[in-house]
Amino acid sequence: MDFGGFGDFLRAKCALKNIGFTDEGDFFRENWLPHVEKTWEQWLGPLVPDLPPFQTVIGELRPEIKELLQK
Repeated sequence: MDFGGFGDFLRAKCALKNIGFTDEGDFFRENWLPHVEKTWEQWLGPLVPDLPPFQTVIGELRPEIKELLQK
């Protein structure tokens, strides 16, 4: 899959809804993560069979988001 221009596309789409972000850190705010971790199983467990642990997903997703935003 070609993700070239994805960062610009996402910024333009978010701008239409007045949603701003600077980098991947805006998607992983430290004050939000404890709540997400606490409710991980409750909200996603029923929807995702074999739901991976929160730490695994966040640990792998953060660098992927960073890379996508740079494209």
